[in-house]
Amino acid sequence: MLKTRHIACILLTALPALAQDAPFIFGGSIANSASFVPNDMPGGGIAQGSMFSIFGRAIGPATPVQVSSFPLGPQLAGVSINLRQGSKQLSAIPIFVIASQINAILPSATPLGTVSLQVSYNGQASNWIPVLVVGHAPGVFTATGYGRGVTVFQNFISATNQPLNSETVSATPGQAGTLWLTGAGAITGADGDTPPVGNLPYQIDILVGGRPVTQLLYAGRAPGISGLDQFVFYLPSDAPTGCFVPVYVRVNGAVSNATTMAIMPQGGACSDAYNPIAAALVKGGKIVDGMLFRASTSAGQFAGIDTSFSVDKAAVREMQEAGGQFAFDPFLSMPPQGACTSYSMSGDILTTGVQLSSGGRALDLGALSVTLAGVSDALTTLQAGLFNTILGGGYPIGLPLFFGTGTPSLHASGGADGSSFDVPVTPGPTLASPNLDALTTIDRSRDSSVSWTAQPGVSAFIAGGVYDQPTNSSGLFLCVSAPGASTMLVPSYVLANLPAVSGAAGQGDARLFFSALPTMHETDTPDQVRIFSARQDLTVLAILSVR
Repeated sequence: MLKTRHIACILLTALPALAQDAPFIFGGSIANSASFVPNDMPGGGIAQGSMFSIFGRAIGPATPVQVSSFPLGPQLAGVSINLRQGSKQLSAIPIFVIASQINAILPSATPLGTVSLQVSYNGQASNWIPVLVVGHAPGVFTATGYGRGVTVFQNFISATNQPLNSETVSATPGQAGTLWLTGAGAITGADGDTPPVGNLPYQIDILVGGRPVTQLLYAGRAPGISGLDQFVFYLPSDAPTGCFVPVYVRVNGAVSNATTMAIMPQGGACSDAYNPIAAALVKGGKIVDGMLFRASTSAGQFAGIDTSFSVDKAAVREMQEAGGQFAFDPFLSMPPQGACTSYSMSGDILTTGVQLSSGGRALDLGALSVTLAGVSDALTTLQAGLFNTILGGGYPIGLPLFFGTGTPSLHASGGADGSSFDVPVTPGPTLASPNLDALTTIDRSRDSSVSWTAQPGVSAFIAGGVYDQPTNSSGLFLCVSAPGASTMLVPSYVLANLPAVSGAAGQGDARLFFSALPTMHETDTPDQVRIFSARQDLTVLAILSVR
């Protein structure tokens, strides 16, 4: 069994404490304690009987305090949490408190719908915050501690040997193991007492790399830990292998955050034959990943004018990655071929998606540029270590397209973290005739099938990003097809937590990307900088609506 102290470590993601006389809860700061999806985003409801987190200032003591024995009560170290809906009032159960963060259990008896929440600390009351309470909102714990990346899954070897799954300790197809989560749903009885042992009476589906789990051995509260759910099951025997196999949990239709696990035929350290960056990410070190691409869109006619256009761009990132067995970076941790994954975040993922990055240190490799046929274009920085530049084309008054005959090269002038380099960027395969109509209007409750002209051994890459301005929320999904395939199904559970957007002007943005899976070329430098580069053509479409 996973020890209580390990769960506590996962939950201790406290923000810095800021001194203030009266407690104050930050807006949009209430989230599932495993997924950390904000409460006001799709999939961010707080489930009855689940662990949830509150962030603020002066909402608890200066030093952390956590519960240590049953029964759990409505107050801990001077902290209490008041809940109110109309005339009904009750208290949440604090289990960890500090000045900047509270982790608590939402009582199973909390009414559904919007509930007002207030924190009191040493007799002083905070502001009230609305909280959406739902029946089910599964959140899977991750080793990174922020709801993305390697899931907290124990590979079962024996009763006394159940190591955490990681990129150096892979599971094998068909192996048993234990998944740790919260938010599966309410229990009967008091949440502050020792939780009942037994399966929860809900429809539970677990998808591993798109394959359904068919042998679920246990799905209920973890023995002796309130609010924590424990699912024990056999991995599908046909689960895809790789470093970043996506894992989803669905309870009575509510879909969890997407996490990953490593699965290999013989266990041990993981690898992805089609994604050489995976091994580099686990190893850590200086990594440059650069993509040169032509993006083309056919937006149709507007006022008698053809609004289709193409644009040539360069996107480069240079980071010192920490590496390790739980290394994860959404830009580099691609799902295995034939699978999809997804992410959610506050803000506009289409312009500030860098917030999803691994948090590695930006490198200083000097000025970057792209050169072709004697013409050189300097790359501009969005922030330290991140470059994104239009090289040519565009709309409505575009520059001449940059890419033509010949092979472009990526050049760095050299800096504190490495000397100069010049790397040719050769083109990869292309896929013709993509039919993406099924994704131009997304019904999140239905699977969507897309097709293209197959090419032997070539996988398609499909990605969609959605930003909804009224809720300031975003979603992103990524799919990689099987090699040589001509169709792919984007499952409803991958689309489920995309924010709904109507396509109304100024109310958001939604884009769909399709290409052949880029072929990454690896180049090592004398300064031990590993450079991964690709040249690719993308089809870009506007998603008309998501509902």
